[in-house]
Amino acid sequence: MKTSICPPNLPLELVLQIIDTLTPAHPIPIALPPSHPTTTTLISFTSTSRAIRPIAVRLLYRYCLYIDCERPLWRLLVALGLGKDDDDGEDVLGSLSVKRLLQPLAFRPRRLFITTEEEEDEHLWIKPIIDDMGTLLSYLAPTLTHLVINLPLRTLGTRSQKLLRKSLENLPNLELVCDLQGSYNISTGTLPPLPKLRHLALYSPDVCTDDFLSALERMPDLESLVIVRTYGLQEEDFERRWGRMMKARNDETDVSISKLLVIVVNVESDHRSGIPRAKIGKWMEIRRVNVPTSYYGDEDAGELSQKWVRRRILSGAEPGGWEL
Repeated sequence: MKTSICPPNLPLELVLQIIDTLTPAHPIPIALPPSHPTTTTLISFTSTSRAIRPIAVRLLYRYCLYIDCERPLWRLLVALGLGKDDDDGEDVLGSLSVKRLLQPLAFRPRRLFITTEEEEDEHLWIKPIIDDMGTLLSYLAPTLTHLVINLPLRTLGTRSQKLLRKSLENLPNLELVCDLQGSYNISTGTLPPLPKLRHLALYSPDVCTDDFLSALERMPDLESLVIVRTYGLQEEDFERRWGRMMKARNDETDVSISKLLVIVVNVESDHRSGIPRAKIGKWMEIRRVNVPTSYYGDEDAGELSQKWVRRRILSGAEPGGWEL
């Protein structure tokens, strides 16, 4: 009589080490999309056993916080215990357990990408989620270091913009911000002090204004500024004015001031005149990047440039190491 032999179970410690190998090493991406193999595998691990679920959930929220509005944002708040579940008791990864697993600050998410694929009536659907975004950002404020926003916020009314910017003011630990849709309207002086910010990417800011330079001056650790399709950039004036400000700061303090890297991104045919391919000064280095186009070259230059920059930032590669 034949007897069935069950294969031996792997030790739990070995299984957890295998799960750890699923996560990216370097560079660490901002957020892996839902279709990424790592995301789908981690989601599967959340329903395998009580022992494996905690590590899988924590890794999922650390590396895969890729939010595509509007319903997923509401579901995320429910999972974190920050919103009411009105969907007949639907369990989103077990809201109570997720809230408990992420309660220690060490396990709170540090990177967030929030986007939408909607193109029509943007101003109508986005208003209801502003409060939800404020709730989420308040929850993440103690730990959030990398924030990438891809929402049509320029279409919002004045009240909604004020509500959103109020939420953005309380993120003191940010090291990277990529906003190519206008929520951080730096040209009007609304950007809050971000003492730890190292990398900033904006779309078409007015870099020659006093407000813009004053806002940059409030970021002492800023290493790189990525500007997509900027207009009115007088390269010599911008560099000279920045140099005067840095020289004055250098004379007032003994703290070493690093050189600011400015990367101007556009399709080659749309670059403004006066912007050099590369220029290295004492206080600023300027690089011009030509975004590749198709054979026909009939794409929208602004949209193409935004996607090019966003892909690289989401990959986790710092601007100084981009291949030009």
